[in-house]
Amino acid sequence: MYLNKLFERSTGRTLLLFQETKRVKGKNRTRTVERIGYLDELEKIYDDPIAHFKEEAKRRSDRRKLHDSAVTSEKVS
Repeated sequence: MYLNKLFERSTGRTLLLFQETKRVKGKNRTRTVERIGYLDELEKIYDDPIAHFKEEAKRRSDRRKLHDSAVTSEKVS
């Protein structure tokens, strides 16, 4: 999982999203996991929203990898 910054030309604002990429039939597929919000609004809440949400994406990735490895080891047993 990673943080994606998407600039919307229609509004002139930057949208933050949690996304993940998966390889399916030889092609990369990107899936939006969660829409976080607009950067200008998040700057009112967090000092550095990009750094904060990059860390959150890393924590979620680590949690998911741990969960997936636990599920895989249960199937083998």
